[in-house]
This record gives sequence, structure tokens and C-alpha cells, in this order.
Amino acid sequence: MKQKVWKVDRLNRISIPVMYRERIGIKEGEEVNITIEYGKIIIRKFERNKVKENPCIGAIRMLDGLGRVCIPIELIDVCEIRIGKVTLNMVDDKIEIFQ
Repeated sequence: MKQKVWKVDRLNRISIPVMYRERIGIKEGEEVNITIEYGKIIIRKFERNKVKENPCIGAIRMLDGLGRVCIPIELIDVCEIRIGKVTLNMVDDKIEIFQ
């Protein structure tokens, strides 16, 4: 899938495009798992009934009614992501965010 240039706002929120949400099976009001892999922020669908199968659990956040998720400031800082444009990339069952 093609990479997209997207925006992180002043509150560290990013809107996940509908086609990305549909591909990984998340809807508004559902939870996502936010982790870091190789300097990129990774968003995956979080399923409480599969916690023991997950190799890593990071910050769990809920997708709001507009398809936005708030990225924890600690992850933003570690990955050196600044307010403004970022790149979103869809890989298998995850969304990568990097600058």
C-alpha cells in the first residue's frame, strides 16, 4: 500500500485514514496498541482477549469518533516526531508513523 503524508496536531493526535482502519479492522471507539519498532511509531488493533499472544504491549488508546488517536508524548519524543507532517505506511496488520 502507498505511503501517505499526514498531520500530527498540537495535541499529538493523528487521524488514521479510513482505508487503513478498514484494512487492520479498527473502528471508532475501539482500542489500538501503540508501540515503537526501529524508530517508528506502530499502531495495531488491540484485542484484550489476545493479550497473551502479543509479543509487546505499549500504550493502549481508544480511537475517537473522528478516527483520531492520541500518541503518547514519550513516544513522540523518542521517535523525534514533530508537530506537522508525518509519513504513514501500511504494512501487514500495522500502521507505521515516521518523519
